[in-house]
Amino acid sequence: MRRILLAALVALPTFLMLAGCKDQAPSPAAQPGETRIVALSPAIALIVRDLGLEGRIVGRHAFDLALDKSIPVVGDQSGVDYESLARAQPTHILLDWGSRELPPRLATLAAERSWALRDYTMLSLADIRETTLAIAEDLDDDNARARAAALAQSMDDAWSAQPGFRERCGRCLILFGADSTGAAGPGSFHAQLIESLGGASAVAEGAPFVTLDAEDVRRLDPDSILIFAPGADPARAADLLGPLAHAQLRAVEAGRFAVIAHTHGLTPSTAMIDVARETSAAVLAWPPIAPPPSGTLTP
Repeated sequence: MRRILLAALVALPTFLMLAGCKDQAPSPAAQPGETRIVALSPAIALIVRDLGLEGRIVGRHAFDLALDKSIPVVGDQSGVDYESLARAQPTHILLDWGSRELPPRLATLAAERSWALRDYTMLSLADIRETTLAIAEDLDDDNARARAAALAQSMDDAWSAQPGFRERCGRCLILFGADSTGAAGPGSFHAQLIESLGGASAVAEGAPFVTLDAEDVRRLDPDSILIFAPGADPARAADLLGPLAHAQLRAVEAGRFAVIAHTHGLTPSTAMIDVARETSAAVLAWPPIAPPPSGTLTP
């Protein structure tokens, strides 16, 4: 009897997930030819929205900031809400899960229910471009394909060298939020963005994300500083520098620092088109970097 009871308890969560709660009716089943998308990633949600397919999204990531709040949350990177996912009745589940293995239960359910499960890589600017085109193909939508091609062209234009950018940007320290300890290192899409526009990352070695203290920044003594802080007030750039505002940095003394406040400035997605334009406008407003005195070497 104890074995029977244990087996029943083990099977109960799966039964509830598949049956759904009685007080929460499942979404209508997908009709033939209808696409129902779960965007289990804030970045993927932005891309799907920009492809003109937001109306087909039936499930979203818990940290999503772009989609209508009435769209049900189906999980985040810490775990999937399988009950909500089953109620959404998707045809496609799109995510960027990173280097970790996909949850086995998710893969099993997708196979059992014929859900198309697509995991994209979103680490670089090239990944963003490739994923935008791939999603349009995976969803097999001609209008989305046309939009994807236009977005790819916009990326090529926005992520290209801008006249005067290199002379004003130089070696740029890229900080995240109102905290001077988190910075972009080589290989990050933020460093790639600055490099594509004509500048260089002040952090030339290490991981894509590095931790710096004030002494590290003093040693780097960058030509410019950009703080990517979604929603911050650009007029408060000096305040957001914190202790760095008084660290006798050349970038601060010359006024070559700014806040990039775009809402999705930390999200590797099609939003990086507008982020690039905002970044370029901020840098081109700075004075050019003065050449070093004759006989001196630049760092």
